[in-house]
Amino acid sequence: GYGRLDAIRAFETLSSARIVPASTTDNLKGWAYSSIDASQQDSYTIQSSKNERLLATLTWNRRVVWTDKRPWGTIEDRELSGYLANLDLEIRDPDGILVNSNPSTIDNLEKVDLLLTKTGDYIVKIINQSPSESVAYGLAFEILPPIPADFNIDYVVDTDDLIGFVPYWLNTDCTGDCFPYDLSPNGQIDLSDFAVLADNWLTYDGRYYNP
Repeated sequence: GYGRLDAIRAFETLSSARIVPASTTDNLKGWAYSSIDASQQDSYTIQSSKNERLLATLTWNRRVVWTDKRPWGTIEDRELSGYLANLDLEIRDPDGILVNSNPSTIDNLEKVDLLLTKTGDYIVKIINQSPSESVAYGLAFEILPPIPADFNIDYVVDTDDLIGFVPYWLNTDCTGDCFPYDLSPNGQIDLSDFAVLADNWLTYDGRYYNP
C-alpha cells in the first residue's frame, strides 16, 4: 500500500531514538508512535540547519466499524464499514512561519520534503481534526544534507538548477532569495559558486532513486 520501501533506511530510522510529544531532538533520524485525543495536537521540535532537508512521514490507523455487531455469529457482507481519521501534518520554521501545505487527502499517509531556509528549531505538529475521536499515529523523520547546487529539490543537479542560478549571476550583495546560490559562501555570486555547481553537474541522490 505504501509503494517501494527502502528497508535499510526504515531499519536505521526505527533503530534510532524514539521521540515523544513535546520533546526536542537534534538527531538526524527519529520516530514516534502515539495517540492523540479529539481536537488536540502533538508537537515535536527538530533542531536543523539551513540548506538541510527535512523529510517527514505521518501515517495513522484506519477505523473499521461492525454495523451489526453481535456477540456471536459471522461477519457478513456490508456489515463492515471503514473510514479514516483526519490528521494534518504541519511544520513551522524557527520564526513560526508555516512552511508546508496540507492539501485535502482521502488517505492516511502524509509526506513532506522540505529544503530548510533557516537554522533553528522546526516545530512538527500533528493535528487531530476530529471533534469526537482519538487516533493512533506513527511519525518518522530524517534530516538529509542537500546535494550542493540542487536548488529545485529534485535530487539531481541539472539545467533546472542552472536556470535558477543564472538570474543571480555576478550579484555582489547576496541576501534574501539568492542565499541558496551563494555556494562558496562569500556573500556574492561569482565563479567560485559556478564551480561548485559544475562539480555537481548531473549528480543525484541515490537515496531517492537510481536513474
